[in-house]
This record gives sequence, structure tokens and C-alpha cells, in this order.
Amino acid sequence: MSTNAVIGKLNADNTVTAVTLHWDGYDSHAGDMLRKYFNTEELVDELLTLGEISSIGCNVDDSVFYCRDRGESLTIHEMVNEADFEDFWCGDCHYLFKDNSF
Repeated sequence: MSTNAVIGKLNADNTVTAVTLHWDGYDSHAGDMLRKYFNTEELVDELLTLGEISSIGCNVDDSVFYCRDRGESLTIHEMVNEADFEDFWCGDCHYLFKDNSF
């Protein structure tokens, strides 16, 4: 059984750009990876640009993306505000990059 998560970034206009993560979305794995290895806006943008994630590693090369690695369509979610992100249907865990941290 997988633990799904949603990973997002609060943008300057208060919208949120987000993708889903299918495997190992729990805090002791995905949360730790995000806080340790995706800890700048540039690294978060690089992660989100590749779309929905099957599994997350310590960088985008070590992560598996549905579009890049499996040939599926690119899916990136745009939400109108932080409340919409928190209410997003998919994911046992929500990780939001804002104020330069998750």
C-alpha cells in the first residue's frame, strides 16, 4: 500500500503550484527528503516542473516522474490559494514550500 502526498509551492501571487507523490509520502521519508534536498526555491521549481512523482529521491535524477520516466502525460496542479492546496483531494500528507522552507 502506498502513502500518497501532495507537494506544492506558494507562489508570489498566493497561488499554489503542486504535484502528487505516489510512494512513501510519509514525513519520515518524503518530508525528510524535501527538507534536506529540495530546500531552495530553485530546487522546488525543478521538482515541480517535472510533474507528478512516482517516488522521490535526493534529487530529480534519483526521483521517478510519471511523464519523464514513464511516458505519461505531464500533470501539474495550479490552485488559487493555500486553502485549496490544503483541501486537495489527493494525499495523506501535504508539503507546502513557503517562506523558503517546507
